[in-house]
Amino acid sequence: MSLNDHGAISGSVISSKEASIFRVTALIMSLLFTFEFCTVLVDTLMPKLKAQFALSYTDVMLIRFFFAHTLFFIVCFPHN
Repeated sequence: MSLNDHGAISGSVISSKEASIFRVTALIMSLLFTFEFCTVLVDTLMPKLKAQFALSYTDVMLIRFFFAHTLFFIVCFPHN
């Protein structure tokens, strides 16, 4: 931290490495929010799918479980 010309404290300059880390983090977070939104959309379609294909409650919950966890596995796999 340093003082600028007006006597206020100004923040430190962000290095290019910190900026790239911030961009990657923002990209990953936006992808996760997008995938979570897709899982919410699947939840809204479940009653219609259940009626259309004569699925039981267990079948519907398995579809929801595998859809959500498959998306998260795809996103999180590169980080492991």
